[in-house]
Amino acid sequence: MRALALRCALCVACARAGWIDADTPHNERTIRSYGDNSKHTLVMSDEFETPHRSFKDGEDPRWTAINKNDYTNKALQYYSETHATTFNGTLRLTTTDEDTEFMSHQVKNKEKVTVKVRKHFRSAMLQGWDKFCFRGGVLEIRAKLPGRWDVGGLWPGLWMMGNLARATYVASSQRMWPFSHEPCDRSNQRKQEVSGCAIRPHFGLNSRQGRGAPEIDLLEVMPGDGWMPMPVPPYYLLKPYYSTSLQLAPAAKVRPWNGAQPAPGTWYEGMKYGPNTSQNVFFYGMELKSPIGDPEESYWADAVSANTPIGSSEFEEFHTYRLEWTPRQRLAWYKDGEFLYEINQQSLTNLTRGLQIPDEPTYLLLNTAMSSTWGFPAPCPAGCACDCFDCKKEACKCAIAEGFCDSLPAHFLIDYVRLYQNEKHSVGCDPPSHPTKKFIQAHLDRYLDPDAPRMRRALEPVPRGGGACVHGRECGSGGECVRRRCRCGDTRTGPMCQAPRGFDDEIGAAGSEPRLDLAGFVVPPQLAVALACVVLAHIMFCRRSLTRIRHERRVMRERVS
Repeated sequence: MRALALRCALCVACARAGWIDADTPHNERTIRSYGDNSKHTLVMSDEFETPHRSFKDGEDPRWTAINKNDYTNKALQYYSETHATTFNGTLRLTTTDEDTEFMSHQVKNKEKVTVKVRKHFRSAMLQGWDKFCFRGGVLEIRAKLPGRWDVGGLWPGLWMMGNLARATYVASSQRMWPFSHEPCDRSNQRKQEVSGCAIRPHFGLNSRQGRGAPEIDLLEVMPGDGWMPMPVPPYYLLKPYYSTSLQLAPAAKVRPWNGAQPAPGTWYEGMKYGPNTSQNVFFYGMELKSPIGDPEESYWADAVSANTPIGSSEFEEFHTYRLEWTPRQRLAWYKDGEFLYEINQQSLTNLTRGLQIPDEPTYLLLNTAMSSTWGFPAPCPAGCACDCFDCKKEACKCAIAEGFCDSLPAHFLIDYVRLYQNEKHSVGCDPPSHPTKKFIQAHLDRYLDPDAPRMRRALEPVPRGGGACVHGRECGSGGECVRRRCRCGDTRTGPMCQAPRGFDDEIGAAGSEPRLDLAGFVVPPQLAVALACVVLAHIMFCRRSLTRIRHERRVMRERVS
C-alpha cells in the first residue's frame, strides 16, 4: 500500500507539473517561504533558454507579446510584438526610438472618430492573460533592469492583474480594475461592475460574490538622479528606486494628499517595512472617472505601496525579486533574500470593511513602458515643445531627460520566471470559486483591440508544430524538421517548437493545449495522465497481490503432498 500511495502522490505531482519548463534545474524545484519556512513546489517556470523565441499571438502557451497602442498612463510607447524575444538564455524586452503610425479609434464629444496617431518609441509587453493564471504562491523573477540607472524615462515593471481585466485594453478594466471586494456594498454597487449584491448574476458568476481585477506590483522602477520633487520628512527619497504595491478598490473614505505624511487613522496602518524601505507617500492612488461622465460610476483606487532605493547594480547585474502571496492573508516582497515590505489582511479591513488581499485568478505581466509622468523633467523646461517627445527632433528632445536618447536601445533582461505553490494555492484562469471564462466570452469586444477592427478573437490557439522549416535548427532544440514542417518533441510546443509546453489543470484557459473529451466529459491532458497513472498503479498492485496468492497456494499444495 505504501508503494501505491507513493505512486499516487507522484501522479498528483505530475498533474501539477504541466507548466514547468524542462530546463529548470531539478534542485530549483522546491523552496521554502521566507515568512514561515513552509515548503513550496514548482508549478510554473520559464527559463528562456531557447534562442530567438517568438511571443506573437498564437505562438506561445504562457505569454502573448501584444502588438498595439497603450492608452494608459499617458504612455509614449507603442508595444511591438517583435520587441520581445530570447537571447543568450534570457528574455529580452527592447525599447527603441522608432516611429509607429496607426489609425486610432476614439470617442470624442460622445462620438466615435478615427484619427491618425504617431508615436516615437516602441517597446514590449508580455502578458499571460487568460493563458496562465494562479491564486497565491511564491513568485521569483531574476532580472536586470533596462537603460541607465541615473537617467529617467523608462518605466520597467513586473506585475500581476486579475484575469477579468486585460492590461492596456481599457474597456475591459473600466469598473473592474482594481476591485478586491466580495461583500455587498450598496454605496459602490454602480461603481463595481460585478457587485456582491447580485443574487442571480449572469455569465457563470457566483451569487453574492463581488469580483474585480486587483493589481499587485512586484516592482515598478523609477530610474534617474536626484531627490524626489516632493520630499517630506521622514520620507526623503533619492532616485533611482522601485515601488512594491497593492492597488485595489473600493478606496478608503479619506486619503492624504500626494507628498503628505498620513495622519493617524486616515490611511492603512500596520504594514511592515525592511530597513531600507519606506512608505510611498508620493502616490496614494487615483480617481477613475466614468467614460460617459456618470458620477455614480466614477471611483477612486488606492495604492498601498512602499519604495526601496537601488543603485547601478540593479541595471548592470541580475538580481532576484520575490513575492510571497497568501490570498486573503498576506503579501510580502523580498529582494535577493532580504525583506522589503509586507501587507496583511488586518491592515486592509481595519480601514475599509470587506477589502481583501486579492484572491482572484491572476496573470503575469512583464514590460517596459514610457510616460511623460514618469521620470521626465518636471516641470517641463521653459521654451520647450513639451508635447512631442521625439529623440529625432532637436525641438522635442528638451522635454526628455538628458542622456535618455543616447541610452537607446535599452534591454530589460529576465533570466527566469518561477512560481511555487503549496496545497493552499491553485492554478487556472477559470476556477469554480472565481469563474472568468463565460464573462469574457459574453463581453469579448472589451478584450479586443479597438484599433484592429478585423480582430475576431482575443487569443489565437497555439499549435504544436506545423511551422514551415528547411533546417532542423529552425525548430528549436526540442523539435525536428520533417517534410518542411516542424515536429515538436515531448517538452516543446508552438508552431516552431520553441516554447516550453504548457498545460492548465483548470478548464478555461484559452492558451492551454486541447483537452481530452471522453463521452462528453472534458479532461485536461495532465489530469488524464494522472488518472491513467493511478489506474496503472492499481493494476500493478492487483497483479502483485495475485502473484503472491498463487505462490502461497502452490506452497500449501507442496506441503500437503
